[in-house]
Amino acid sequence: MGYFSRKLHPEWFQGNFRKRFYFEGWYFKIIDSRSENIYAIIPGIAINKKSKNSHSFIQILNGKTAEYYYIRFPLSNFHAEKDTFFVSIGPNTFSENHIHLEIEDEIKVNADLNFSNLIKLKRTFFNPGVMALYTWLPFMQTKHGVVSMNHMVDGFFALNGNRIDFTNGKGYIEKDWGTSFPSNWIWMQSNHFEEKERSFMFSLAKIRYLGIQFTGFLGVLWDKGKILRFGTYTGAKIRNLTIDPTHVQFEIHMKNDILEISAAKSLDESGSTITAKMMTPSLGEMSAKCMESISSTIKITHYRKNKEELIFTDTGLNTGLEIMGKNTDFF
Repeated sequence: MGYFSRKLHPEWFQGNFRKRFYFEGWYFKIIDSRSENIYAIIPGIAINKKSKNSHSFIQILNGKTAEYYYIRFPLSNFHAEKDTFFVSIGPNTFSENHIHLEIEDEIKVNADLNFSNLIKLKRTFFNPGVMALYTWLPFMQTKHGVVSMNHMVDGFFALNGNRIDFTNGKGYIEKDWGTSFPSNWIWMQSNHFEEKERSFMFSLAKIRYLGIQFTGFLGVLWDKGKILRFGTYTGAKIRNLTIDPTHVQFEIHMKNDILEISAAKSLDESGSTITAKMMTPSLGEMSAKCMESISSTIKITHYRKNKEELIFTDTGLNTGLEIMGKNTDFF
């Protein structure tokens, strides 16, 4: 399969080992049926031929405790099929339908997780993914893809002998690839709303492209079988943005729809945020950091016709939230 097929399937491996600076990672979030256990599992590669620090990796984040593990593997352990989404790092395998883990490192992990009833975005040449036509632009710092807005999870995940049953759990899958993460960004995602058939993803970033910088955003709302896409490419606007280290609030104004968004990081008993300092890419090297929570809360209110018609108000739990910037970094 060639260039066009890969772009129409962002879940496939998009890179190659000839690049001087490159990263690619797949983000799996899994939550058990009682929302007592939340994990993010991130396999990927980091290539920086200048520093000679290229390798593959698996990151694991416990959303309830913010315990975080970065397990490093030789780059030669990474393998990806060319015409489908199937990635392996040593004995560990990843696809849109399954994860198998056998990790014996500073931690011991065994897992077999199956995914079904995936909610995917419809793809066309003009809308090949969540980035729409931006997907086709070369030399972008980073690109983003959504693999599944929502799906069922079955199986088990065992960390250091603690075996967790994920029967009738929920999951979400997305990915990123490029050379570096943006200088500043906000990211949020939840598919644990009161309405079971609802999922939301949003990303705002300060983007560097061919020597210029601009602020762009993209997002998707899946609501009871309907998909609402929005972003810089649709002409949507961000208004009334307020950011602090633990909370983000803003409105997204589209032609016929308005979304009011309020997202906040969860706090532990001492009042500290439940966040982990995770590794992120800079020129292909996993040397930068971001603070991520996957136990945050988001509230969404959806209006139509300039707030004359209320569609819904809903609260999402087990929300992924990264706040890497302040108001003046974006607008």
